Amino acid sequence: MDYVKDIRSDEIIVQCESPALRKELELPGTLVGSVAVVPFRDRSELARLLTWLQALDVPFLDGGPGWTPASVFQSMRKEGLVEGPITGIFWSNPGSSELRKI
Repeated sequence: MDYVKDIRSDEIIVQCESPALRKELELPGTLVGSVAVVPFRDRSELARLLTWLQALDVPFLDGGPGWTPASVFQSMRKEGLVEGPITGIFWSNPGSSELRKI
C-alpha cells in the first residue's frame, strides 16, 4: 500500500510499494526498501511536495497519535498553503485499512 506515512521537521516519509510511485519518488527522494524519504527546506517547499503527492492521489495517514500527515495537510489548507481534498487512510484492524476523502 502506498501512503504518506509521516511528516517530520525536514522530510516526508512515504511508504511506496507500487512501481509507479517508486519511479516518481526516485528523483525527489531517497528510496530505502519500500520507504522513500523526501527532504524539504521550508514550508513553501513542503506545500509544493504535499500538493504533488495529492496530485498523484497518494493517501495521507489519518489516525494514530500526534500530528498525522492528514492533520498537517489540513492545517496547511487552513493557512491557504495547499488546497483541495486529499484521501486519508486509517487502519480499522491489523491488515484492514479504510480510505476516505478529507
